[in-house]
Amino acid sequence: MNLTEQFDKAYVLVSELLSQREGLIEAKLKAEQELADNDSALRKAISQRDEMSAALSIVPAKPKREKKDAEEIQQEQQSRIEELEGKLATAEALTEPRGGSDFFGATSIAEDKGDYFLVNGVRKW
Repeated sequence: MNLTEQFDKAYVLVSELLSQREGLIEAKLKAEQELADNDSALRKAISQRDEMSAALSIVPAKPKREKKDAEEIQQEQQSRIEELEGKLATAEALTEPRGGSDFFGATSIAEDKGDYFLVNGVRKW
C-alpha cells in the first residue's frame, strides 16, 4: 500500500470517527434537554400545587356525635355505593411539612370553638 492509499484509508477512518462523535454529542444534548424539560415540568407542578394551597387552609368540621341516626347511616352507605360504581370521587389532602402520605403523623391541632373548629398547624404548600 502506497502513501496515498494509506492517507485515504486514514482519512476515511477519521471521517467515520468524527461522524460517530457528532452522533454522540447530539444524543448527549438531547438527553440533557429531556432532563431539563422534566425538571421544568416538575417545577411547574410544584408551583401550581403551592398556588392551590390557599383553598385547603380552611377546614370545616363538625363535632363528632356518639350515635348516627338512620338517615346518616343510609347516606353513608349510598355514598360508598356511588364510590364503588365510579359516580362519586373522594380525596384527602395532607399539607404538613415532612408529612408525606402519613396521615397518622399529622401534628396540626383542631380546637373546638363551639360553632366551628380552629385548626392550628404548619402548611407545607
